[in-house]
Amino acid sequence: MSRKLCLLVLIFLGMTNVAKPFEIEGVKATLVQADITTDTTWRIQDSPIIVTKHIVVDANATLTIEPGVEVRFDWGSILVDGSLYAVGTDSSRIRFTSNSINPNPGDWYTIESIGDEKEFFIIENSIVEYAEIGIENTGKCEIRISRSKFYNNKIGIGLTTGNILIEKNRFESNDVGIKYVYQEYYPKLANVTISENCILNNNRGIYIGANYPANFTIINNEIGWSCAEGIYIKGYEISGNLLIQGNYIHSNNAENCDFPLASGIGIYLDLDCYGLNLSIRDNIIMDNEIWGIKAYIDYPDEALIVNNSISSNGCQAFDMALGGGIKCVYVPSCAPLNILNNRIESNNDGIRLISYHEAPTSYDVYISNNSIAYNGISICLDHMYGHYGRIAVTYNSIYHNRKGLVLNSKSFDNFVQYNDFFENIDGIVVFQKSGVNAENNYWGHSSGPFHASLNPTGQGDSVSGNETNLDIIPFLTQKVNPIIPEFPSALILSLFMIATLLAVIIYERKRQSE
Repeated sequence: MSRKLCLLVLIFLGMTNVAKPFEIEGVKATLVQADITTDTTWRIQDSPIIVTKHIVVDANATLTIEPGVEVRFDWGSILVDGSLYAVGTDSSRIRFTSNSINPNPGDWYTIESIGDEKEFFIIENSIVEYAEIGIENTGKCEIRISRSKFYNNKIGIGLTTGNILIEKNRFESNDVGIKYVYQEYYPKLANVTISENCILNNNRGIYIGANYPANFTIINNEIGWSCAEGIYIKGYEISGNLLIQGNYIHSNNAENCDFPLASGIGIYLDLDCYGLNLSIRDNIIMDNEIWGIKAYIDYPDEALIVNNSISSNGCQAFDMALGGGIKCVYVPSCAPLNILNNRIESNNDGIRLISYHEAPTSYDVYISNNSIAYNGISICLDHMYGHYGRIAVTYNSIYHNRKGLVLNSKSFDNFVQYNDFFENIDGIVVFQKSGVNAENNYWGHSSGPFHASLNPTGQGDSVSGNETNLDIIPFLTQKVNPIIPEFPSALILSLFMIATLLAVIIYERKRQSE
């Protein structure tokens, strides 16, 4: 029997406004149109379940869906004011899908949790596809979504509030994989953990827009091949904690992408903070088309970029080098931005900082104990709207760059000491409106840096500036930092990519067998 005839039968049965099984020419299905007012189980023998309108799971009622059940939507949604328990198995997943012969994203609306704290909402080992918003939360109960697959949705998971755990899922070919947006009329509480997911080939991987106290943990995910950003977070007067840790964020590329906001950035932050603790740490961020990290940060309580490997970001366009490892426009408060213990390699620019105004603390930015190598410009400090910006650069290994450090701000009290500069074409370039104390650095040779008037016999990296804005003496005659292998991260990255490739091959074989 054709699916078109099935649809006509469903319309006829729907006129009775009850749920009932039916069978025509060996095709079995169960039509659901009435709200669920008592504990109910959708069983495998009743599959597929056909939903043709918005239905509600009432408060104090639980809808249980057995492994292997397929739920098809003509349109509509399931609004869960009570509880939902939809737990499949690896070999028998629950599927939420379109009832259309030729399905498209947005064919049906959503499965939405609207219940209060005493309810629960659990989806595990399921497939969610062709929805407007696959899973949505506007209630107060705890949410757990794990080991599931989200394909071809406009939004895979859409959140506005609540305590939410999203772990070990796969998001692919969605406009947005995971989206969190503050809504004023929903409860002002959010504790969101996004952990161990594969978020690949979406227009945008993770989007967060928050305007109130919230805690977000984005940890141990793979996020790649997005057209726009792997992670995009925008907040106004946001406070709480934002942790981005242990992720592999790679290959986000706007090339040949029709998405209107395409940008090719690994992590993009636009944060107006009042009490936010920001930490970006222990990530691998590589092969993004424009920037690995691009950030506008105002008034944080704490801002850390620590222990990351940031490599091969940026591109060539119109004979220009675009992007790089880190770009940050920073408005400090009582806390500076700290860039510590990172390996920043083979980007167009390593670190580009733009000062918005003079810091009330000693320095805007502390850059310390990093290895910064094989970039176009290792570190560049610029200014915006005539404002000052100061940096402290200490105990870094800065080598094999076209330019080690470029200072183009209006501050004269930048502090650059106890670094190893070597094998850069230019060690430091200081524009006349800038100034730097660059004493006690190693310049690649015991004779110090070359400067035409300050140290004309120096055989190390060349430096530019004058006696007023550049102080390079005394200099060090040997390295400050231990010898750093040129590419110790390359082996780690190669092993990680091999493991990822094997995982993708295994996954695709399993998917083809479904």
